Amino acid sequence: MLNVSFVLAVAAVVLGYWLSPAAPAGFASVYVLANRAGAAICLLLIYLQTRSAMQLQQRESATRDNLTRQQQQLELASQLARFGCWYLDTHSKMITLSTAANLNRVSGAIHRL
Repeated sequence: MLNVSFVLAVAAVVLGYWLSPAAPAGFASVYVLANRAGAAICLLLIYLQTRSAMQLQQRESATRDNLTRQQQQLELASQLARFGCWYLDTHSKMITLSTAANLNRVSGAIHRL
């Protein structure tokens, strides 16, 4: 869709040159061509920027999906192995237990030293 939009925009620039009224006397048509070339270059840059943004968004989406899948696999593995973990947030000084660690704590599997 993006490619079609770009081609149509360039075609509109070229069509605009052909359909535009004649330049006033003493006005070189080179200026009109330079203006149209500048417009075409701007359209090309917008196209390239949009395409790279779309590719970046697709890569981020794939990375996010992969991370979600890996987190689900890790959670399943920890539940099957009855293996828990904990995270220490040094800023808030809070300890967060994983689901498996909470289950072990509730069932008495965590021993106090």
